[in-house]
Order: sequence, then C-alpha cells, then structure tokens
Amino acid sequence: MDDLLNNIELSDADAKNFYKLVSYAQKPLYTGFKEFSKLSLLVELSHNKCLGKWTNDSFTRLLRMFKRALPEGEKLPNSYYEAKKVLEELGLSNKKIHACPNDCMLCWKEDIDDTECHVCHEQRYKIIDNHEGAGGISTKKWKKVPRKVSRHFPLIPRLQRLYMSSKIASFMKWNDEGRTEDGCMCHPANSPA
Repeated sequence: MDDLLNNIELSDADAKNFYKLVSYAQKPLYTGFKEFSKLSLLVELSHNKCLGKWTNDSFTRLLRMFKRALPEGEKLPNSYYEAKKVLEELGLSNKKIHACPNDCMLCWKEDIDDTECHVCHEQRYKIIDNHEGAGGISTKKWKKVPRKVSRHFPLIPRLQRLYMSSKIASFMKWNDEGRTEDGCMCHPANSPA
C-alpha cells in the first residue's frame, strides 16, 4: 500500500491523507495480531461509545486499560481527544446545529444568534436552577447548553471518499454507464417510473 501511495500523484492533500489512513488501517494493532488495526479498533470503540452513551472520560480510561493489557508496541492513542483526531482525519466529520426542542427550526445561518424559536417561542438553551441565590431564593440563570442538537453530515466529503476507490466508483457510476438500453425491463432502473 505504501508503494501505491508513492506512485499516485494526487493534487488534493485530503486524498493523500485518506490513502495514508488506508495504509494505516492495514497495519495490525501490534505485531502478530490481525483481528484489528488501530483504525478499525478506534472506529468500533467510537461506535460503541455512541451507542452506549459513554463519556469522553470513560473512553479515555478504556483506552488506557487496553494499553496496559496489550503487549508492548501497540499503536493505540492515549486519550479520547487523540482518538478523535485520528478519526477526524477520515474527513467524515459532522457539524452540530442547535435546533428548537419542538423541531420547528434550526438555529443556523441568519438565526445562529437567536435564543428562542421563531415559531413556538421555546427557549433554545437549558435553564439551570441555581439554589445559591441571594437570601436563599433560587435564581434561574441561562447556561449556553442547547436543549436540542441536530448533526449535519455533509454529503460531498462522503461522496469524494466513495469515488477514491475505483471499485466503489464503478458501482456508483453503474446507473449511467453500466445499464443496458435494449428496451427490456430487467432492472427497476430501466422502468419509466
């Protein structure tokens, strides 16, 4: 894979970075172990973090436990922050966009600084009850924690990654290049509907 990386002339730095990660994904987690690469283990752990609602701290502690359990020479990062940086190199990040709790609107573009929904007038941020107010009276104060967050996964970087593989790119272009136009319906793509 390293030979492939050296022989390909890519103008895009992201493409070179992607191929670096592909070669990185083919190296085992440690010498003699072929079940996981560093990248595949981090992807699986991150997936479990999302499904299990692990905190960043619990993820870091799990990585450190793995580092102690695995033989010397393992290639795991030391913390969640370092693991996140490795996964961000894939170029498949997302953008957090604050949303109305009732799904009326997104706080985006010209509405990015709004504190309430234009439609239902719900507050954008959580209200924190502070029991240490003057004279023992509880006071409510705003904390900049959104009540609801939507995640935007940009399509273009994902399509670019798919087209970097010649095999997947040929599948992606099949509708235009691979269909037979003989007048017979042998695939749903050949139907007028």
